Amino acid sequence: MLSRHWTRALENDGLLGAAAEAWAWRAAAEERTGRGEGATRSAERALELSEARGQRLPTLLLRAFGAGAETVRAVEAVPAAVEGEGLSAREIEVLRALGSGLSNKDIGRTLFVAESTVKSHVKSIFAKLGVANRTQAVLRADDLGLIARTA
Repeated sequence: MLSRHWTRALENDGLLGAAAEAWAWRAAAEERTGRGEGATRSAERALELSEARGQRLPTLLLRAFGAGAETVRAVEAVPAAVEGEGLSAREIEVLRALGSGLSNKDIGRTLFVAESTVKSHVKSIFAKLGVANRTQAVLRADDLGLIARTA
C-alpha cells in the first residue's frame, strides 16, 4: 500500500497531480483491505487535490477506489459548457445530487467528500445561480440544461 509519507512528499514537492493519483490508489487499497474510513479520507484528499488544480479525478481512478457507477457516469457526463455558467465539475455533481433529493450527508458519502465540503459547494452553487434554496437551484439548473428533471 502507498504510504501516507510518500503521498505527502508528492504534495510537498508540488506534484499535485501525482499526489492526487497516489491518494486515489491508496483509497482503492484501503477499500479492498476493509479499511473503509481510511479509504474515504484518502479518496477525499485525492479529490481535493484534483479540484485544487481545477481538474477532475480521472474516472478510471474513481472506479479504482470504488465509486458507484452513478458517480462515474455523472463525472463523465459533465459538459464543457458548464464552465460558462461558472460552475465547477464538482458543483455540477453536487447539483445533480441535490436534484435527486439527497441530503448533504448522503451527497458527501456518494461523492467521497466531507459534509462540510458539500455545504461549501451548495453555498457556492446558490451564489453562482442567484438562488436562495435547493429547490430554486434545481429548477434553475434544469432550465439551463445542466440536470434532467426527474418528475
